Order: sequence, then C-alpha cells, then structure tokens
Amino acid sequence: MYPILFRFDGFQLRTYTVFAVLAMFSSMVAVRSEARRLGWNVRSASWLTVQCAALGFLFCHILYAFTRLDLPWDAWWRMLFHIGYGNVWFGGFFASWAWCRFYAKRHNIPGFQMDDVAAFAVLLANPTGRIGCFFNGCCFGTPTNLPWGVELLTKDFGLARLHPVPLYEMFYQYTLFAILWNMRKKNTYNGQTGVRYLIFMPLGRFLLEFVRGDSIRGFVYGWMSTSQFIALGIIAIGISIHLYLKRAANHSLR
Repeated sequence: MYPILFRFDGFQLRTYTVFAVLAMFSSMVAVRSEARRLGWNVRSASWLTVQCAALGFLFCHILYAFTRLDLPWDAWWRMLFHIGYGNVWFGGFFASWAWCRFYAKRHNIPGFQMDDVAAFAVLLANPTGRIGCFFNGCCFGTPTNLPWGVELLTKDFGLARLHPVPLYEMFYQYTLFAILWNMRKKNTYNGQTGVRYLIFMPLGRFLLEFVRGDSIRGFVYGWMSTSQFIALGIIAIGISIHLYLKRAANHSLR
C-alpha cells in the first residue's frame, strides 16, 4: 500500500486525497457532457459537481460518526472533527442527492432528469475514489486464498491475504457506468438511468459487503452491516420509483 504519495519538507500528500480530487474531476466530465446534450448551463453544472463533492465528503464522515457512538464521548468528538478519518459512503450520497434536487428546482430542471445525470457522476466519482481506498489500505476484505488477494496487516486479521474489495467495487461501478451510458439515449422516461442506479449500485454494494473485513464500519444487527441495511432500503425505493414512472410513462402514451 502507498498511503503517502510523497513527502517534502514536512508536507505530505496522501494518495487518497489525490484520487478524491480525481474522482471529482472524472464525474465533472460526465456532468458537462450531459449538460451540453440537455441544454443546461455547463459552467453552472460544473460548479454543482464541486459543491456535491464537498457535501459528499463531509456527510459521509458524519454518517460514519453515527456508527461509532460506542466510542467514549471525548474520543467521539475528536473523531467527528477529524474530517476524512472514517467514512460511510451513503451519507455523502444522500446529501449530494438532496443538493442536486435543490439545484434542479432552482434552475427549472426536471428532478428525475437531474437524477439521471447525477447517477453518471457518482458512477465515475465513487470507483475512482475507491482506488484511493485501495492504496490507503482501508475498506479491506476478508481473508482469501485467491491469487489476486492483497497482503495487509490489519488489527482484525493480523498479516493476511485479503480480498481487494475497493478494486472489486471499482470494476463493478465502472462497468455499470459503461452499460448505463450506452443505454441513456434509449430511455423511455426521465429518471430511468437514476432508477437503474438506485437498484443495481446498492445491490453490488450489498453483495460486496459479505467479503468486507473492516468491522469498524458498523453493523445494524448480526451479520447485516450499516451499508447493507441502507442498500436494501435504497433498492426498495428504486423499484417503487421505477414502477411509478413506468406507469406514468405508459399512461401518457395512451
């Protein structure tokens, strides 16, 4: 692992930070492309991407803090203000989505159309950020004998070969992005890309959680992690929205 990219005269640049910035710019590529196609203000859409990146980074840490209420009060407060130390991705997802909806309403953009564009942005940003997780040695998996296992020293398993879960998630989300991007012009209603994202992204996260090994991320009950619990809820919401929008689209064609 290479958590520190380089050091110079007391300054150190973390690899995770570099990929977090790259994640924002990669998502901006998709946003700007769709903004041009849909007739949005491209500069304003770029600024929205920056805002969502900042909100996402903040609120994924806040949600993580709520999974660590087991800590002593003084330790919890120190951790809360240590932004970047510990994140639960879904916290950033919800905050960014809410801000995108506010932006859409303010600029008279159909909300479900905004969801489609936001889905593409996240499907580039999140897997790019996961590369940073990999080099940082976090979000690691359970022990494995598979040839692509990565040797890590962790407090959960000691020195062991572990599933490279960040890379699994990276490949899954880049693949999902490519599929949805190629399907976007064939959508039959606004929000169809967003709905597919709400169903298939959490599904992948739910399954990958079974090979996650960092118990610090929090569990709701028994084997079910915080992220798995949230993922099931998002999938149910995605299916419900799909049925509603499909029914509305069919009705409008009559």
